[in-house]
Formats: sequence, C-alpha cells, structure tokens
Amino acid sequence: MNNGLEKIQKKLDDALKENKRLEVELERVKLELKLERSESAKERAKLMLETRKIQHETGMRKGKRIKTHSRAGKVRVEGRMRLCEKNPALAKRVIELHLEGYNRNSISKIVNRDGFRNLKDRIIYHSQVSTIIRDWKKGVFKTNIKPDLGHQLPKEMFKKASATLDRDKDNQNMIRALTKSTGRLKEIVEMRIKQELTLAEIGAHFSISRQRVRQILEKVRNGDYNKG
Repeated sequence: MNNGLEKIQKKLDDALKENKRLEVELERVKLELKLERSESAKERAKLMLETRKIQHETGMRKGKRIKTHSRAGKVRVEGRMRLCEKNPALAKRVIELHLEGYNRNSISKIVNRDGFRNLKDRIIYHSQVSTIIRDWKKGVFKTNIKPDLGHQLPKEMFKKASATLDRDKDNQNMIRALTKSTGRLKEIVEMRIKQELTLAEIGAHFSISRQRVRQILEKVRNGDYNKG
C-alpha cells in the first residue's frame, strides 16, 4: 500500500519537475525570440533612417515624384523650371486676366482658347493658373502692377453690381444666383446687343450657365438692373 503511494508520489514529483523544466525552456525560447525581434527591429529602423537620409539628400522619395511643396519646395531641384519661367507670355496673360477680375476657371478657358500650352504641351488647368498667380504674388516673376493691387480691382468692379441686388429681396435664390454673375453685367449686355455670341458662348466665357445669363438679361430687360 505504502509502496503504491510512494510510486504515485514519485511520478507526480517527476511530472512537476518536467513541467517546471518545460516552463523554463519556454521562457528561454521566448526571450531569444524577443531578442531576435528587437535586433531585427533595430536593423530595420537603422536601414530606414539611412534610406530617408539618402532620399532627403537627393530630393526624392521612393515611389513618389519630387516634392515641390512645404519645406521641400524651398529647395529647388536643379533643372526644374516653373511654368511662369518657361512661358513668360502665358504668365503675363494669366496675370492680366486675374487683374481684370476673371476667376481661375475662366482664365484657363481663355488662355487655352488663345493657344497657350503647359510644359507637357497640354492644355492649361485651373490649378496651374493658381500656381502662376501664387508665384506672381511670391515675387518669382514681376509685372508692372504689384501683387497687392490685384485684390482691390475686383472689389471695385463688383461694388456697383452687388449694390443693385438689394432691390430683389423677395427671391433669395435669385440674389445668390446673380451675385456671382453680375460682376461683368455691362459686358454680358453689350455682347448680347451686338449679337457677337450666343447665350451658351457668353456663359462659357464667364464660367456660368446659359440659364443664368438669360436670368440676368431678363432682369436688365425688366429694369431691375442698370446697364452701366
């Protein structure tokens, strides 16, 4: 009886010892794996830092084009020319239209109609118009008129047209619709009187719909707006 209990107790002790040994071995393996991972993480971090350093020195990021904005934009890449530098005639025309009060969509349509093209011999997009205007304000290229005057001209131009909108207080939607389109009211009326362009062509010229042009002309015809 006692011998049987002793044998069972001995087996239990051996099992506990083996279990303890396996636990210690498992912890050892875990520590080794953790150490290997930390070493590989350090190597990866070191390699990434070296790669970033090379990319920063060359101005390139792998899989991306050359950065031209934020801090990277301050360091010009050698051989890269701005659109305003490559095509000064285009830049001059864009600024002239900007000072006349045209928005960037209208400017892009007008310069494309005049035959101007970008560096890749494609049409001028409104985003490129914005870039040219921004470069002009930064002083990358200069014109006879200083950039700060460019903000004043449209305000003077739209002052009279916006003042006449107080007459139509019943229809708020009409006021909002005409507020954006009556800045060149006189030109729209003159174009229509001379029969130079259709309603659609006038709308395309000012980046508005022909329905909106018709609304403006109806308002003028009814005497709600003055032609001058």
